[in-house]
Amino acid sequence: MKDKELRKRFDAVATKLNRNAGLREFRDYMQNNEAFLSGLTNLKKFKEDVLKSYLKSNVQLYDDLMQQYSKAKQRKKEIEEEARKESTQWDAVIDMFNTRFFVPFPLRGQEQGRGDVGAEGNGGGRLHLSRRSRYSSNRRG
Repeated sequence: MKDKELRKRFDAVATKLNRNAGLREFRDYMQNNEAFLSGLTNLKKFKEDVLKSYLKSNVQLYDDLMQQYSKAKQRKKEIEEEARKESTQWDAVIDMFNTRFFVPFPLRGQEQGRGDVGAEGNGGGRLHLSRRSRYSSNRRG
């Protein structure tokens, strides 16, 4: 190397690479694998190649993840359908109670958050008593 500036930079890098065993191994790898070193000229392509290599070597893990995701998605649908059916049955029970009994506080089902399973603040399907007026005609026939 004839260029003094380049030699100075090279020496600085060499000094840093000799500091510990891990960096010395990295230096040796770089010296023995020039194709790897030339791949660093296009960093974007290098990152893409590394990612592809990682995905290719872990394709089984990815397939397992996708299989588990599909199972969880199907189970979520089953749970939501079951909850919807139970909600409908519960509404029928409340209607039957209010039809058969006249009390000053009729039962009403609170909105049960029939959105996604696990959604926060879904109300839990609680019952509420609402006070009837003396003069109301809320009794069902």
